[in-house]
Amino acid sequence: MDISLLHTCIVNQTKCTYSRSSGPGGQNVNKVNTKVTARIKIADLDILQPEEKESVLIHLKNQINEDQELVISVQEKRSQFSNKKIAYDRLVMLIFNSLKKPKKRLATQPSIQVIKKRLANKKKRSQIKKDRQKPIDPGSVCLFLFVTKLSKMIIKLNRFQFFCFQFCFFY
Repeated sequence: MDISLLHTCIVNQTKCTYSRSSGPGGQNVNKVNTKVTARIKIADLDILQPEEKESVLIHLKNQINEDQELVISVQEKRSQFSNKKIAYDRLVMLIFNSLKKPKKRLATQPSIQVIKKRLANKKKRSQIKKDRQKPIDPGSVCLFLFVTKLSKMIIKLNRFQFFCFQFCFFY
């Protein structure tokens, strides 16, 4: 797709309307119609193939109205001519970018250096977080291990055995 051919086709097929723009500009804003609203029907673009038109309709569906028109409004500059040129350029770039095929991603594997560096950073962060913790009391560790072992044993018991165990242990 030649971008210059697309530009000439868009310039020929686009219908522009002009209105007063908002923003700075003094009396110029109140008197001159500088805002440009450019409309182009995607179906009228003779330079595009039917599958390309479908691609444009899919990629730009949020900017296309129910009449299958791509609508752009520009009011950046103080002159109508500059805004018209910007509108044409935007239409060309939108349509041209929607026709590009996305590149397929090649799956790559991280190098050994990168893996080692990531693991070293993880160990460093882990050590920093360990250093922030309070020292552990050895007596509480033994009690914790006993309770976890006991809870694992209880999980293995069925309901009846658990009831008997509970009765014997607590009474």
